[in-house]
Amino acid sequence: MYEHSHNSYRSRIISYLEPSSRKYSKRLILCQTENGPCPIIAIVNSLVLKSNNERSFSLPNKRHIASEEVNDYLIQFAKRYALCEDYDELHGRLSTMHFGQQLNPSILDIQKFDYGDEIFKVFGIPLVHGWLFSSEIMPDDPSSLKCLQELEYYEKIADTFAERRSLLEMPEKLTSEQTSFLENTTFVDAIMEDRFTMQFLTSSGLRKILELIHPGEIVVLFRSCHFSTLYSNPESLSLFTLVTDSGYARTGEDVVWETFDDQVVETGTGELCSANFIPAALILNQRKEEHERRVKEDEHYARRLAQGQQRQSRSGQNTGYSQTAHRPRNNKTPKKKQDEQQLKSCIIC
Repeated sequence: MYEHSHNSYRSRIISYLEPSSRKYSKRLILCQTENGPCPIIAIVNSLVLKSNNERSFSLPNKRHIASEEVNDYLIQFAKRYALCEDYDELHGRLSTMHFGQQLNPSILDIQKFDYGDEIFKVFGIPLVHGWLFSSEIMPDDPSSLKCLQELEYYEKIADTFAERRSLLEMPEKLTSEQTSFLENTTFVDAIMEDRFTMQFLTSSGLRKILELIHPGEIVVLFRSCHFSTLYSNPESLSLFTLVTDSGYARTGEDVVWETFDDQVVETGTGELCSANFIPAALILNQRKEEHERRVKEDEHYARRLAQGQQRQSRSGQNTGYSQTAHRPRNNKTPKKKQDEQQLKSCIIC
């Protein structure tokens, strides 16, 4: 029995465009309310969207799902399809992923990591990043590129950057070896201080991801220290990340995806879209215009109704005056009626 606590996730049902049938089906995904659990949420949601007759995965239809329950469903899935040998170790690794996951990406390959991608491989989910070497973050000269190939991974580049800072701040005279080190690693400053490194995404990286992902494919994207489910729309071939912020859980189908394109490279954010990939801003504007149109129609109807009532009121007043004008002015009772009244008064009961 699982208890609802702060160690649980809000669920949400979305309409998902299945790549094979090109039809929409309902899928229950997980949302998050705080930083930390995004790697395991990305794994779960990717399995949910990739689910088919050959390899099925789904979550219970509940509003909140406990973190331990999520672990159990993943373990059951792994056992059903014999995805690993040590399930106790897998359970331990999954438990830590609710609090984050350390990665060490390569600047030379969007699919290469020094460590941290093991669990994604267990579940057969491709993991990619967009932090790829390009002229955006350093000059393309042979000596720098050779040194970069020796460093390759983010942590080595970051350590080199820290060592350079330390040497440059030393009051003592540097040795020839230290001086040579500084001269050969000047490009590291440009890499580590560049905004593209801070978000782990370059235009070259984005283009490589577009080349790599097939239409309808689901992968997990690592960017800006965040893991998200990335989907290639089989109809438009555009890339979208699944919106998992629990704040959008009550928006229905209006906010389900976020575009992943050049705008993300330049600004860090994409455009929010509905379940059928229509920009949410466009939907909002259409609803606003529809609301304004209805308000105008209601106002027009109210004016016509008021005008009609005014005409009826004036017509009634005119009719009343005409009847008064033609009413006989002789208030005397007709003689025949007087005789009848007198006759009635003579009857003895």
